[in-house]
Amino acid sequence: MLRIGKKNGQSIMILTIVLVLFMFVYLPLEKAFQLNTYITFQFLIIGIVSAIGMIIESSKYSFTLGMVFWFFCFAFMFCGGLTQFATEAFRWDLKPSLKEVEITNYLIFIWIIVFSIARKVNIKIKCGSWKKRSIFEQKLYISNTKILFLTVMLICNGIYTIIVSGWRSLLIREVFSTAGVIGLTNIQSIQMILSTFLRGFSIWTMMIALNNLIRIKNKSNIAIFILATIAIGLNVPPSGVARFVLAAAYGGILIYNCEFLKKGRTLLYILAVGLLIVFPLLNAFRGIYTTSVNMEFIKQSLGNISSNFAKADYDAYTMLVYSVRYVSKYGIRHGQQLWGVLLFFIPSSLWENKPSGSGAMIIEKMASGINPNVSCPIIAEGFINFGIIGIIIFAFLAGYITKRLDLRYWECWENKNSMGKMIYSFLLLYFLFLCRGDLMSTFTYLLGYLFSAILFRRIVK
Repeated sequence: MLRIGKKNGQSIMILTIVLVLFMFVYLPLEKAFQLNTYITFQFLIIGIVSAIGMIIESSKYSFTLGMVFWFFCFAFMFCGGLTQFATEAFRWDLKPSLKEVEITNYLIFIWIIVFSIARKVNIKIKCGSWKKRSIFEQKLYISNTKILFLTVMLICNGIYTIIVSGWRSLLIREVFSTAGVIGLTNIQSIQMILSTFLRGFSIWTMMIALNNLIRIKNKSNIAIFILATIAIGLNVPPSGVARFVLAAAYGGILIYNCEFLKKGRTLLYILAVGLLIVFPLLNAFRGIYTTSVNMEFIKQSLGNISSNFAKADYDAYTMLVYSVRYVSKYGIRHGQQLWGVLLFFIPSSLWENKPSGSGAMIIEKMASGINPNVSCPIIAEGFINFGIIGIIIFAFLAGYITKRLDLRYWECWENKNSMGKMIYSFLLLYFLFLCRGDLMSTFTYLLGYLFSAILFRRIVK
């Protein structure tokens, strides 16, 4: 949805002013300059380039995977990195040298440059005279009978989960991850496959049910929508799944069906306000129920907004610095971590030296005693596996693939109920967490959701 003209120019101006004010008002730039001027300028370059990237991408279309990437760089690499550097609040007991921070920022520069180049590359692959329509172009026609059957089966699975594990399974993530049908096996890889298939089917079914209700409001579609809502509530409970799954699932359903998100920069504003302002404000005013609210409390709380970027949710920059230290001490992994990702379905009992997630591996080696459930940004994954070459390869693939997907979606975005459009809607927010990592968890789960989409399409056709 290409937008040009006066209205778009005003929108760009407003967005630019908001980003500039955020950078220079909320972030601890003064402290950063006091520590090291050169490194602070590095961070500013990352922030400015990321902001420009968001503005350019959102000027072409209302949202793209490229826009999500630039938002990740702005929020996690710039805001998170600058705050942790300025306040010396790196996560997981990390106390890096100035040289390590400087090298880390150079790696981010390389990633940004290669990613941007890959988004401009257009490689045409000849497939002969025969050309099959892509999944973005193939319209998906699904009868209400099939949707009804799927929703009933999913509700039955949810009821079985409650019977076996109780209501607490829907409220506690650790319980839900091994509850019901998923808990019938102790093999983690099989549990992951079962969980992604059940969640995936719930997501795709809900997308279709809501779409049908929006198009035709009759008793049949209302009933199926209610059943689909129950099904996804039981199989993707908000407090029973990881936050990245929750955001991608429910956010994807809205992106697929809500036309207002395809206008202007609505989704970008939601991301920016949610992750950069609302969450920090909630954390800053956390003591509102135990402290008397006065002007001093409000002033102190507003001053603590930037401290949110030094919390565990924004540990991606810290883990990137840790990866620099890891490679310096132990060397690159020569693709061993990548094999662990690609062959995730092989149980550890059959693969004695099966690699763990890159974030967990780094923490176990360099910060023992800390919960290894940490992130590891995709930039770090490339560096750990193959060094600088790995960053170039990963960045080029990420840039090229996301660009192709963005173009395919917006060429066919008016098609109702295409499997490609459904997958893209889910992938859009999921990509933010894929960038944050680690790759072992996010990529392997993504494969599960993609396979569930393929099976879903086979069943309903």
